[in-house]
Amino acid sequence: MLSIAACQQLPIFDTLEENDPRFAPVSAASMIPPNPSNGSIYQSGYGVSLFDDHRAKRVGDVLTIILSESTVSSKSTQANTKKDNSSAVGGATFHGLSIEAAMEASRSFTGSGGADQSNSL
Repeated sequence: MLSIAACQQLPIFDTLEENDPRFAPVSAASMIPPNPSNGSIYQSGYGVSLFDDHRAKRVGDVLTIILSESTVSSKSTQANTKKDNSSAVGGATFHGLSIEAAMEASRSFTGSGGADQSNSL
């Protein structure tokens, strides 16, 4: 059934009329003009007084923000490890000879480390 459907031809538009609604142009949406900008620093309607201070108190006034941050960190570590072993075997005889053995082992470790860090903003 699929092979029969694959042989089918696409429909062809035989006649095209001049005012065919299928080919009518699409109208664009009307654009609303943006509000006029009156500047980023100076705002109309804000008076400037000679006797006024320069503190920011109105919407749109420029602010200066000063950040100060400091971080100091330090870390130190120290490790000591010691291990002692000893073994002794005695009292065994082999053809009339006495066999005695002794063994000793010692191990030690000493380590230290440190880290410093300093940040500022």
